[in-house]
Amino acid sequence: GLQMVILGLLCLFKLSSGAPASQCCPVKTVGGIEYHYVDSDGSAMASYHCLTNCVYVRAAWQAVTKQRFCFKEGNLTVISCDDPGPDNCTEGCCQQLASLENGTQYILTSHSSVNSTCDYRELHDVKPKAKTFRLKENCTDKAWTNKFECLDDELKNDCSTPNFVTWYDVISRCFYQDTEGKEIMDSSFCQPKPKSKKYIQNFTTTVDNLENLVNSSPTLKNLSHDMWNQVKEFKDFCPGNFSNMIKYLKIVMTKAPQFMANTTPSGLPQIQMLNCYIRTEAGQKFFKNPEVNKAIINIENSWEVFLSSNESLDVLNTGQYGWKGKCASEKLNMSQYPHDKSDKYWGYKSWNAFFSRPINLTFRPNKCSGHPNCMTSYGDSQRLTIRHNLTLNTSVKAKNENYSLFEIFHGNTTMANYFVGGTIMQTLFMPFNYHRFHASVAGKIIFAQVIPGLLYTIDGKALNKYNGTNKTEQAKLNHWIQKGLFAYIDSLTYISKMATRGVFVIETNHTDANGKPIYVGEVAIGLQSISSVMINDDISVGKNVAQGQELGMFQYGGSSGLMIVSDPYFQWANGTGDKEEDLFMLNDKIGEFHYCKPGSGRKCLKIEDNKSGLHWGTALGFPVI
Repeated sequence: GLQMVILGLLCLFKLSSGAPASQCCPVKTVGGIEYHYVDSDGSAMASYHCLTNCVYVRAAWQAVTKQRFCFKEGNLTVISCDDPGPDNCTEGCCQQLASLENGTQYILTSHSSVNSTCDYRELHDVKPKAKTFRLKENCTDKAWTNKFECLDDELKNDCSTPNFVTWYDVISRCFYQDTEGKEIMDSSFCQPKPKSKKYIQNFTTTVDNLENLVNSSPTLKNLSHDMWNQVKEFKDFCPGNFSNMIKYLKIVMTKAPQFMANTTPSGLPQIQMLNCYIRTEAGQKFFKNPEVNKAIINIENSWEVFLSSNESLDVLNTGQYGWKGKCASEKLNMSQYPHDKSDKYWGYKSWNAFFSRPINLTFRPNKCSGHPNCMTSYGDSQRLTIRHNLTLNTSVKAKNENYSLFEIFHGNTTMANYFVGGTIMQTLFMPFNYHRFHASVAGKIIFAQVIPGLLYTIDGKALNKYNGTNKTEQAKLNHWIQKGLFAYIDSLTYISKMATRGVFVIETNHTDANGKPIYVGEVAIGLQSISSVMINDDISVGKNVAQGQELGMFQYGGSSGLMIVSDPYFQWANGTGDKEEDLFMLNDKIGEFHYCKPGSGRKCLKIEDNKSGLHWGTALGFPVI
């Protein structure tokens, strides 16, 4: 039967399980009694466990009592729900609106839970004093029903475009509110700051150290000034002068990477924020400075501590920019990874645990099993370039920069000399896939070392590249999102000898024409801000490894790599993936030893560079950029 609970002036009734839970009806009849909608109260769901925040009064009592009602699941029958209002009716504030009159779109800027109001500004008006207007929190308000449509559900399910409306949103949703001290809305839309003060203190201290370093050096101070002045047409997508950069950096380091649909998949908020400076001549000099690089590494290390904590898990949500949302689910293919579906965060204890998650290897079978001359891919990667006839010091042209074995092996001539005359493939690890690397061949580890390098640096030939468009503000933003980070892709050759990297050399069981061992090198490269490349504890010099055995992992973000073979007669294989022959998943065949050696009757086949663009995993249905 009916169960009524008196809670202050709020009465709680139980409805039948079929009661509407997503609309506030102006009039509804429950258990034979007519109720009229009067307000929306955030405590209805939070405190009283009602189905919605819709609050009603009994029609017969409306003039004589202040008693209000909300409803939860139960056994009362809902006889009717007259004129339920628009289908887009939403609790709380709608994040993005469209005018029913002219199609103009507006975005939420602030939300007052005290006054139950929502403030909006025009979508592309990012000026600090942009004109705003106010609506009541619930969409049964006449200003809602007659003038606007809520776009939240539509955007949440649209995976074809990034759906970012301002540069601030690219870094982190509600980043504008963070930097301008505005009230933060619900955490399903925004990333809250860490609850633990120790993380914020770590970020503040390390960023303050960078600021003090720059202010104490006239040279660095001038560079910090010049790199802002040298930002060209994308100044709107940049924090501003150095003081503003420091202010924003303290905030951005409190954010874990959010999911980004159909865009250059960095996802690293600090790269998105600093990209404008890095792409200038002064920025290159600034970030290459050894003292600045050291300070940046300390900042990144404080961020990595945060990403290894449970405070970083907020981005594992089902929202538009969450890693459990519809668009992310289409790319992640989580059925291949052990995880707890019943747990809010899939059983992961931190963002980093999610990012570097292990895979069920039944989904990556060894395609070289039973073929002794076959070499497998070391991870889920995309081929970019291949080069032959490698030399120790004479650079081999590739993309915008040059390979030098001496530089890649950080001056270790013994290791570098093994690969003189050999061949190399440059790859990009698939951003939404598996971020561990494995032995591509059986043999003995003779070198395993993490070599430290520079962060936030690109090839000088990529400076201010892809600047490109004089179109609308939205077109400019989309261009910046989708092309702005391509300078890093064009710098992968340069990064391979400058960035932090894990370098392995395996002495294989194969021998060359002179009876000497054939060597395979694997170089796992942290891309830009990733200073953490981990070698597994059980991997060390002198250890014998099996083909496909795990060697280590990337942490905290995107990555690239190199595969190097000393055999001059090694034949690289074509990859797979939706007619784009450039993708190699872990344990796919990536090449064959002795393929075209004298007497084999076969010629070495030339494998062209990937010139068709970045596909980010078209074999698994990922978007083509």
